[in-house]
Amino acid sequence: MVTRRGLLRGAAGGCLLGAAGQVLQACGPAAKPTAVQYPTTLVFQPYPFGYPTNTGFRIMQEVLAPFEKANRVNVKLELFTSTQDNVSALTGGAGPDVFFDQRYAPYLGTGLAMNLTPLLKREGIDPAIWSKGLVQYFDQPQGMFATSCTIETMVYLVNLSDFDAVGLPYPDPEWDINAFAQTAAQLRQLPGGHSPHFGANFPFQWDYVQDYQWFFQAFGGSIGDVNGTRCLLDQPNSVAAGNWLFTNLIWNNAAVTRNSRRLHGQWDAKQFVAGEVSMSTLPPIQIVSIVPAIPSSVKWTLLPLPVFPNGRFNWAAGGLFGINAQTKHPEQAWNLFKFLTVEDTWQQAMIELNFLGPARVDLWDQWLSTAVELAPVLKNKGLQYYVDAVQQGYAYPGTFFRYDDLSITPILEQTFDSLQSQQQTSVATAFGAVAQQIDAIEQQSSSSAASSHSASAAGA
Repeated sequence: MVTRRGLLRGAAGGCLLGAAGQVLQACGPAAKPTAVQYPTTLVFQPYPFGYPTNTGFRIMQEVLAPFEKANRVNVKLELFTSTQDNVSALTGGAGPDVFFDQRYAPYLGTGLAMNLTPLLKREGIDPAIWSKGLVQYFDQPQGMFATSCTIETMVYLVNLSDFDAVGLPYPDPEWDINAFAQTAAQLRQLPGGHSPHFGANFPFQWDYVQDYQWFFQAFGGSIGDVNGTRCLLDQPNSVAAGNWLFTNLIWNNAAVTRNSRRLHGQWDAKQFVAGEVSMSTLPPIQIVSIVPAIPSSVKWTLLPLPVFPNGRFNWAAGGLFGINAQTKHPEQAWNLFKFLTVEDTWQQAMIELNFLGPARVDLWDQWLSTAVELAPVLKNKGLQYYVDAVQQGYAYPGTFFRYDDLSITPILEQTFDSLQSQQQTSVATAFGAVAQQIDAIEQQSSSSAASSHSASAAGA
């Protein structure tokens, strides 16, 4: 069994925060892969963040060793490359037994992924063990074909020293979007600060627009309908969300996006550390690199995202694990899937190695205690806001378009890019045009899929 201290001693390829907030680089020998060879080998594609194929995989192999021994199987690790490669491999019958991906649409009722719903019912596993928002995302009428392998959500990292510099009172954790926008505007012109300087960045980025379904839900709108077949950006509440974003944050230079080109493409809290923003989003996976980099002269804290017109909402992401529908070892693959997403060992290891948020809701209490144990500097800084977003069920993942998800992303990206640069200045007009374009694509792709299905049925 891999213990916490064992992981800390052998966590090659990763870094953890020490008691004083320093980065502890990996030290000590990496764990050796299982020496015993069993008759059955499962191919597993793990979550790739922060793991080189050498030492990182060897650490994961040690975490998998108890599963291999208990189930008398070997687990071979393969690195995820892209959704297109996954789909091609699974279609050709050569995909991993348990796979990772960041998109759900290619596996939803396509025959590539095993339907988990009958297996969950067979073993009495309640999907409520996972985050509410994620269950709503994965558990569709056709069945549940994957579940999250981890959860990333966000809080705000706030530079209180900047508030002191401009004479602003510290923000209240119950702040709403109006207070947030006003504060960001007031922090925009920081005396003697970095140029350019913005009051905040905002958890949105054009190249992953569909991941930000939560933002439109926060205004009572949506990017798409529940079936993933129609774009709803032209609806009044969706337009209201866009108007607030551009009018109150982007067009008046009060805020930039998470990976703004205006700040040299730096992501999230790197903008904070560089002095380019006073308030930055901070996902858990960045804690280990960002907190030690905050200058000692800076007074800081963590705050939740503001309250939106539709209540508390937050971003959730992290990828998925699914089972290859063509696996030659369905029961062993199912057991591995359970080991990764239902049981404790794997998820606890991911917490210990790099603070990855666990898929299971109840393990977030352990995530919190681990964070404070490994980095006491985080105590009383507001880490609970991460936990609240998951356990109280207001962290929501992206959306998808069922028939042609991949080609729609660049269309959305182009629309938001043109609004950011003010090549278009009417959110309603831009959203209306893109909704029509997406609906036409989905309708055409739906007809093509139906024709292909009919032809296959006739051939059979």
